[in-house]
Amino acid sequence: MKLNNFNLQCGLTKDPEVKEITATMLATFSVASQHYKDKSEYYDCKAFGETASKIGTFLKKGSQVILCGRLSQESWKAQDGTSRSKIVLIVDKFYFTTSAKKADESEQQNEIESGNPEDIF
Repeated sequence: MKLNNFNLQCGLTKDPEVKEITATMLATFSVASQHYKDKSEYYDCKAFGETASKIGTFLKKGSQVILCGRLSQESWKAQDGTSRSKIVLIVDKFYFTTSAKKADESEQQNEIESGNPEDIF
């Protein structure tokens, strides 16, 4: 059996972009994680379906979360004809690591408070 899993505590670097593609939702976003005192690492992320919808509803730039999922390599040809690739985090689940009140004091606040903000999505 081969494992391809990750768990990452991080913060969103910009608001997620959510759109519908071929009858499913897709959320794309970037995160930063501080592994060392003076060094941050940045990752591109994607989520699909219900997870993508919830990410679009509840997360925004600055949200602190734990992401769980798998790694995926994307490949393409650049305009100059060279082959390029990058690793993308495919998010299956996420946990809030900050309280809902601190994360967002907008109208979404009432929706989040109806459940436990520490719940997994």
